Amino acid sequence: MTRLPRVAKHLAEHGLVADAGLLVALERGDTQARALVQHAVRRGRQLQVPTSALAQVWRNGATQAELARALNQAHMHDLTTDAAKQVGHLLDEHSTSDIVDAHVATTWASVGGAVATSDPDELAALGVTSIIAI
Repeated sequence: MTRLPRVAKHLAEHGLVADAGLLVALERGDTQARALVQHAVRRGRQLQVPTSALAQVWRNGATQAELARALNQAHMHDLTTDAAKQVGHLLDEHSTSDIVDAHVATTWASVGGAVATSDPDELAALGVTSIIAI
């Protein structure tokens, strides 16, 4: 994982966009993932969560208390009609088909900051330039 001081400037200015990998890490109580989110929140930045990434991870709220706590502090980015069109355009532009990765990338493009992901190569291929590998 990228060390926190190296990403502090991005997080302080914009925030942190989550992909499904970060959400899974939070769900499992990963201390580095939790520290990363807390780092952003302490700087007044909400965790930015594309709802498609949440859908990929959410199964049973009763057993996902850690994830539910993190979501209480998050700003959700819905896959609206306009967002879906942006995602589709990005998929076409890069000849790929992963809707969740593309939704994460378009969310990042709209809010900035850094993307915390377990799939850095896929996000980089979609044009994301500020990536924290978890």
